[in-house]
Amino acid sequence: EDNNPAKRLLGGDKIIAEVHATPGDDAPRYVTLSRFPATIGRGYDCDVILADIHVAPRHLVIDRDAQGRIVAR
Repeated sequence: EDNNPAKRLLGGDKIIAEVHATPGDDAPRYVTLSRFPATIGRGYDCDVILADIHVAPRHLVIDRDAQGRIVAR
């Protein structure tokens, strides 16, 4: 049994990310991330692709650190 509190809280190895694609967007998009690192950006090779010219092609990487905590870089 894995006693990692982050994994218990998030339901295993998956997390749900709430994405607001544009400022003031009232309709967030919910995305389940099940593998890490997960990339978010405009690039077609990203796990979550955003169609926003203000977002870099590889805007954000979500990963887990050695203790299982979720980190964004």
